[in-house]
Amino acid sequence: RNDLFEVRPASLRFEISDMGRAIVRNVDVVNISASSQRLLVFAPSTAYFSIKLTAAGHIAPGCAQKICVTCRPDEYRYYYDTLRLHTAQGDILVPLHAYATVVTPDARLLPTIVDFGVGVIGNWYEKKLVMKNRLPVQFDFELIAEDTHPYITVMPLRGNLLPGSTATIVVNYKPMSGVTVQATLTVRTSQLGMNPYLCKIRGS
Repeated sequence: RNDLFEVRPASLRFEISDMGRAIVRNVDVVNISASSQRLLVFAPSTAYFSIKLTAAGHIAPGCAQKICVTCRPDEYRYYYDTLRLHTAQGDILVPLHAYATVVTPDARLLPTIVDFGVGVIGNWYEKKLVMKNRLPVQFDFELIAEDTHPYITVMPLRGNLLPGSTATIVVNYKPMSGVTVQATLTVRTSQLGMNPYLCKIRGS
């Protein structure tokens, strides 16, 4: 940003999880000054990113130029480019990052909740959670124990997902009293831009 314009968001990330699908992100360039300002938009330089926008020109105070950016990858790898915005105070560069991802909000390695329900005291219960790498790239994974409970065990807590492979996480629950218990794991992978998320394991 500068004193005239603010870009929201300041950078764009494109998670590649399906090679046949174009990935679309939107960015707003907001005039934060007190007067109308001229804006010129220059498209990314590589063939993997393209833009679509209404005719850019003078932007009124408080208004925004909306830009639609599309990424069309041809293989599972890292891509980088920039969107260049020319203003009266100089250029603003908006970084564009695209990368293969095995975890998206709609495709998680593990569920966010694993519920054993009501168990019989002293009995041993087991759930097998299968993590699958659908991509032709390798990832490491790690399960970080945030909250633990002696009635709940999880193995393994780390490992490697080869292209197209699976890994099985075994969750065991053995209630020793009639109380509700919970353990919490943070799920992480080595992929670029991955936002760790929580997996909660419950039993009663």
